[in-house]
Amino acid sequence: GEFFGPLPVGAWVVLLAVSGLTFGYNLGGARALTEHATCVAGPAKQMLTDGDFLLPRIGEHLWVEKPPLPYWLSGATCWLFGEFSEWTVRLPSALAGIGVVLIVAGLNARWFGPAVGLLAGLAQSTCVYMVSYARLAEADMVLALVVVAAIGVFDRFRSAVDEGHSTASRRWRAAFWGLIAISGLAKGLLFG
Repeated sequence: GEFFGPLPVGAWVVLLAVSGLTFGYNLGGARALTEHATCVAGPAKQMLTDGDFLLPRIGEHLWVEKPPLPYWLSGATCWLFGEFSEWTVRLPSALAGIGVVLIVAGLNARWFGPAVGLLAGLAQSTCVYMVSYARLAEADMVLALVVVAAIGVFDRFRSAVDEGHSTASRRWRAAFWGLIAISGLAKGLLFG
């Protein structure tokens, strides 16, 4: 069955194409990394260089101002593609943005029907905040994905409780609290 909402396959393809193009087009060449993005890129590069994934550093200086999830994700994409570049550092945010669009569309389809779900996803993929932050190597879009996923999981938990499915409700509850924990790794305690 559906995870978050009932949309036809064609709607999912349209949402993937629109959000993928919106967030991914010219991802590495659009502009230089921002000051905040360099605070994600620097530790990610240092982690790959040193092999120390627990204590983030920029050069020789310890950088524990922010939690490590954005560094780990950027480092992983750089490692996967075999290069450290602006687009590989930004890719986790673009993928998180696509995830936000898909979850928003699915939730709206579940609550209000497929047409509203598709429109909500298209609107989400063209919002200024989404277009801006899904193209930056910063923690904000990863946090947005985790929070939106937690909302979706909570909705499924609520439905499982209402329908009397105790095993499903325990699983959804565990997933919800797991996402809350991950939110702390994305941006810091209490942000999620």
